[in-house]
Amino acid sequence: TPPSSDLKAMPSMIVKNIRAVAALVCYDMVARQKHMSQQNQYLFCYDAFHGNPAQNIPSQIELLLRAHRTYSPLFHVETPPPGADGGPVLVLKERYCRSYHRFISDVHFNKASLSAPTKARMTEKITGRNIYDLASLTLRNVQKAYARADEWMDDDGSPPPGGTWPDLYERLLSEDIGSEKGPYTGWIAFEILTRYNDGGKHALSILEKSKTEKKTSHEGT
Repeated sequence: TPPSSDLKAMPSMIVKNIRAVAALVCYDMVARQKHMSQQNQYLFCYDAFHGNPAQNIPSQIELLLRAHRTYSPLFHVETPPPGADGGPVLVLKERYCRSYHRFISDVHFNKASLSAPTKARMTEKITGRNIYDLASLTLRNVQKAYARADEWMDDDGSPPPGGTWPDLYERLLSEDIGSEKGPYTGWIAFEILTRYNDGGKHALSILEKSKTEKKTSHEGT
């Protein structure tokens, strides 16, 4: 178990936005279910987020901490020199650290810290309702970021001449997308889960759907 001082080193804003990535993945899983009541959606989010071994449901937080597939863009891998103890280390990419620190998976953030509602309540788990609400907020902000991004992008969906993806990300961080102070909730999710990167594809079906619905609504006005 990492010392509490290591876990406290990561700002709450970054913890929340890493948590929001996994929450949005859970929300996408819910969106693909049929005829599910609101309460069951909350329960589904809870199980998908925290994991439910009895039902063979993996924890999205555990997958994130291992940089599994969807979550791999969060990290770069550091391999220790020959003869050194330990294996490869997953380090949060510098731009997601916002110049605060060098944050390592399972050292500065782990399942307990990402699963807790706040730093002061590390023994508790965030509820399914709160996971759902966090994902909903993240999706709303990501949709707002779509519109701002498309205004800046070339018609072919790439950055304008002389521009880069990091230029776009910093531009969006400087704009009034969320209601909170500082970076908007969902900024990390926007960068790694949407098509606004070198991959050029949305990682989640809910993002494709929201983009299509937005475009259709705009065309109908």
